[in-house]
Amino acid sequence: SAEIINDISGKLGIPTDTLPMNLNKYGNTAGNSIPLLLSDHLGGGKKSGDLHVLAVGFGEGFSWGVADFHVTAEDVLEVSFTSEVFDDGHVTHEMSV
Repeated sequence: SAEIINDISGKLGIPTDTLPMNLNKYGNTAGNSIPLLLSDHLGGGKKSGDLHVLAVGFGEGFSWGVADFHVTAEDVLEVSFTSEVFDDGHVTHEMSV
């Protein structure tokens, strides 16, 4: 949550205005949170050049993951909203044995 991020950034001495967040816009989107944030923050020419990114995601039960990478801002696409749906094929969350 934003409270956890703000608390950790404070303990690390990182100004919260340097930490982009979009929880208010999308809520918790699980594994899509970081790509959505990158798209919101960089997509559509909002930034330019090669950027060094430290991406930190928090999950259920205080699990977390960290990725440190470089990205070219111009290669990041904007979020695209559509009413189209994927209907070619079958999607299931059942596990096959």
